[in-house]
Amino acid sequence: MQQTRLQSTSYRVWAVNSCCVVWLGFQFLLIGCENTQRPTSTSPAKTNRPGSVSAVGTSAGTVPADDMEAIKRLTESGFKLLKNKEGRVIGCSAAPDDESVELIRLIAGLPNLEQVTLSGPGIKDEGLEVLAELPRLKRLNLAGSVITDATMTIVGKIVGLTVLKLQRTSVSDAGMPALAGLQQLRALDLRSTNLSNTGMVQLASLPSLEDLQIERTRVTDAGLVHLAGLPLKAINVNRLSVGDEGLKVLAQLTTLQSLQMDSTSVTDEGMQVIAGLTRLKRLRMRETDITGTGFQFISG
Repeated sequence: MQQTRLQSTSYRVWAVNSCCVVWLGFQFLLIGCENTQRPTSTSPAKTNRPGSVSAVGTSAGTVPADDMEAIKRLTESGFKLLKNKEGRVIGCSAAPDDESVELIRLIAGLPNLEQVTLSGPGIKDEGLEVLAELPRLKRLNLAGSVITDATMTIVGKIVGLTVLKLQRTSVSDAGMPALAGLQQLRALDLRSTNLSNTGMVQLASLPSLEDLQIERTRVTDAGLVHLAGLPLKAINVNRLSVGDEGLKVLAQLTTLQSLQMDSTSVTDEGMQVIAGLTRLKRLRMRETDITGTGFQFISG
């Protein structure tokens, strides 16, 4: 196996047969924005039926109280709950194998939730309408669930979302228009979904989008055109039918810091445009036809 190594003061390049990787600086990691709180009802705390809440006053304002019965039932059923230093439940995660509609609806009793992860075959469309009732929800992970585009109508109502993960679901182009109202969304993971070029048109309406993961979808070079103008810092187009034309489009996204293009059709000739991405810190292109000649265009 022949190995070529190119070095400069800014980065190193490794090329081994058809596997090429470039690391530029530190790997980019996107995180959501800080959470904000909104005042709610000023009613005194009391014991409620599961799924209902009251509120208690604090020096910082009124904070809704968690439903203790809901907490008890969810915990006993295997749901993992995360609390903040004040004892409020701000995180909830579960991966049930069986249908859990009744349990999911108990989440309404946790009004301080900021992050929710629901995955597995027990998570379906039914019952998820409760998510739209969580005013502080910022991060939603439905990866690996069996939801459909119907759930996107609900998700689209959670206007404060900053991170949305939908990988390995049956979500398709039909569900994308419902996300247009998520103006604060910064990270969207659609890997291994039924997204195509048609759905990419709708993503152009997300002005805050910085991290887009569309690996193993049906997007092509033509679909990438719709990303122009977005403030993307990271994009993953691994294993898509994209090549030099798609790379030309991505090279116009001057805010990019991380670019992944494994198993694509990019060639040495197409690599010439990479030099324009002056903020790029991470470039990964494994299982392509790029050689040392192609990487010379970014070697300084």
